[in-house]
Amino acid sequence: MNESIDSKYQFDAFPYEPYDIQVGFMRKLYDTVDSGGIGLFESPTGTGKTMSLICGSLHWLEDHRKKKNQEDTITQESDDEPEWMKDFAKNLDNEKKKLKEKARRERLDRGREMLMALKRNMSQRNHDGNNDVNLESDDEFLIGNKENNNEGTNIGSKRLRKYIDGQSSTDEETENDLLGMESEEEVEKRTQIIFVSRTHSQLVQFVGELKKTRFYPDISVVSLGSRKQLCINPDVKKFASPAIINERCMDLQNSSVRVEKDNGKSAKKKTCKCAYLKRGSQADDTMKDMILSEPMDIEDLADLGQKRLICPYYASRDAAAEADIILAPYSSLLVAETREALGLNIQDNVIIVDEAHNLVDAINSSHSTSLTREDLEVAICQIEFYFNRFKTRLASRNAKTVQILLLAAQAILRWLNAVKGNGTSQAEASGKSAMDVNKFLLNVDLDNINMFQLRRDIQENNLLFKMGGYWKNTHASPEGHHGTGSLQALVEFLKKLTYNNDDGRIILDTNLSEIKYVMLNASTSFRSIVGDARSVILASGTLSPVETVLPLFPGNAEKRIQQFKCGHVVDAKRLLALAIPCGPGGITFDFRHSTRSHPGLIADLGRTVINISNVTPGGLVVFFPSFAYCDQVVQSWSLTGILDQMKRQKDVYIEPRSTTDVDSVLSQYAESIKNATKKHGGAIILAVVGAKLAEGINFGDDMGRCVMMVGLPYPNPSDPELMERMEFMDRQASNLGSRESKPSKEYYTNLCMKAVNQCIGRVIRHIDDYACILLLDQRYSGMNSQGTNIVTKLPGWIIKSLDLSSTRFGEAMRKVAQFFKSMQE
Repeated sequence: MNESIDSKYQFDAFPYEPYDIQVGFMRKLYDTVDSGGIGLFESPTGTGKTMSLICGSLHWLEDHRKKKNQEDTITQESDDEPEWMKDFAKNLDNEKKKLKEKARRERLDRGREMLMALKRNMSQRNHDGNNDVNLESDDEFLIGNKENNNEGTNIGSKRLRKYIDGQSSTDEETENDLLGMESEEEVEKRTQIIFVSRTHSQLVQFVGELKKTRFYPDISVVSLGSRKQLCINPDVKKFASPAIINERCMDLQNSSVRVEKDNGKSAKKKTCKCAYLKRGSQADDTMKDMILSEPMDIEDLADLGQKRLICPYYASRDAAAEADIILAPYSSLLVAETREALGLNIQDNVIIVDEAHNLVDAINSSHSTSLTREDLEVAICQIEFYFNRFKTRLASRNAKTVQILLLAAQAILRWLNAVKGNGTSQAEASGKSAMDVNKFLLNVDLDNINMFQLRRDIQENNLLFKMGGYWKNTHASPEGHHGTGSLQALVEFLKKLTYNNDDGRIILDTNLSEIKYVMLNASTSFRSIVGDARSVILASGTLSPVETVLPLFPGNAEKRIQQFKCGHVVDAKRLLALAIPCGPGGITFDFRHSTRSHPGLIADLGRTVINISNVTPGGLVVFFPSFAYCDQVVQSWSLTGILDQMKRQKDVYIEPRSTTDVDSVLSQYAESIKNATKKHGGAIILAVVGAKLAEGINFGDDMGRCVMMVGLPYPNPSDPELMERMEFMDRQASNLGSRESKPSKEYYTNLCMKAVNQCIGRVIRHIDDYACILLLDQRYSGMNSQGTNIVTKLPGWIIKSLDLSSTRFGEAMRKVAQFFKSMQE
């Protein structure tokens, strides 16, 4: 028994000796998945979270498959059969499984060998200056061309070189011979790990970490991406809009040509005009084997597709069913229609959500949609154009569907025009107001339309595609309004009107002439994922406060929840966290909206930055609650000369609003730190909460020796969307008989502290790193309106190093100087 337990926790795939917190993480992960539980895992940035997720989950997957094979063998035995028949059936089944797995492994080994040969060949071509690629003959791409599938399986280097170099082949030297493909059969359902994250870079990191373990290269990994990321057709990928790229792709697949029939009449025949889509061909099968043979990220997939001249978007989708691990962005998982379109099967699979502190926002965003006046005007024009052309040829039911869709669009446009400038008192100030779905339907005179039936009729008749297709065939360019974007926006908005009335709200923005459906109840759409999956794991470096994700698991699901929090690998003495209530001029740091514009406060903030930067080696990161306030402060510092004083000590950089410019600024910031001297030591970067530097960038080592958090970044309390979300939480708590009368207040605080934790968690990357965290606001040192200290919502590893005793700036300054002096000794 003890040997079994010890074996279960032998995480031998970890590429180096794991820390105790990493072992604890993997053990808890293994047990949570094994019991079919829901796991909430918080492991700070720099503690090997990704590696722990990989080794813990894949170790469980290995054990699970061994156990399942044993159970399948036992299940097949029957007491009514004699022993010799049981043994015969058992041996036969085991032999079949072995042969099947052996054939699969041989197929992937051949794919790997061809992939390596392709890389060598491309390297040689690049070296010789010849980048032309001609890999296949036309015959190979004929759908269903699978004759002679069992001919020779030996791959001679001479024949493989001929194939890779694109030389002509005899009938005996086709790719069929090279691969020894078996007849096509349905892929057996296998338990999979589905790993999703918010950004492409995090999925790339997963592949890089996986390659360090013993699981590589035998584990099969498939990355799922969008057409925008993976399309290799130059006539499609040239468009900037993802919606247009999707449209053009579908257009090419659903093209038709007129062909002559035997009776002399002509008829339309569907064909695909995309030269890169070769599904069903041997070349496509080879592509899938290559994908499964070696873990690839999205860039690797796109590169392989470009070299093979085969669509990597569809090849990766087709390969996914046979993978051990599927990597995907949030959007691929969170919307049921997207999962279905991608063939992403979550039934009895393990789902791991990385960067899960963003999950609730991602779910709400995925199920929200907006509709502008311009969308409505264009959609109405397209519907009328279609109906006027085909009204005499449409069946009565289809004609009625088109007319109802047109009436709905016209009704919404009339209402939107009527309410312009005539909103409620709430809307007069911000231009925004909110209402529930039923009230919206009543106000717009759509309460007599069966939205459920309209939704079904549009979907069953493929009406969106037909109307959009006809419009594009009769108009010049797919850019602008000549695509189906406006029609899609209309149909998507109408679809949201079939959701539960309490789960969302309609937000009217008269300034933008826009209406938006906002999802309030993220658990509604996430419930099916939790119910279908074997286990759901949420992981993040800063999951605290954990209350922000608990609403995803209402009711009985809460009994399955397991939580794991760990400290940092770095010693607590290598981190100094201080709450600083005032500046060197004695002005109280109160950065609430009503007081933060005071010139004296802004000046004392500047003097604080100058003093701290004087003793801070390397980089200093200062986070502001918004771009607007950052701009206001910088302008004031420029006028008073404070900014010039800063620049005499360190180079100063400001985070740009455009995310495309961030990398350039960050590179300059890093270069300044690299070239630091004793006289001019490093750099300061002024960043913004919720922007790119607060989410996807880590400031380890000299990149972030000190991070300052200016104020508490509470969201705007008068924002109608936030108000509706908070009211929903209070109603929900009341309906469930919760003792907590106003959970929305706690939610409001949690939103703020989640943002704080994301910012200050950017520092400390490894066991030898060190940094200082400074919280600039008197509210960090006192009690909030709920009678608790807000710093209790900081991650535990920061609380261990937190000092709240400083009442004057001089005390805090002395502690910071002593800290950095001790770290540099």
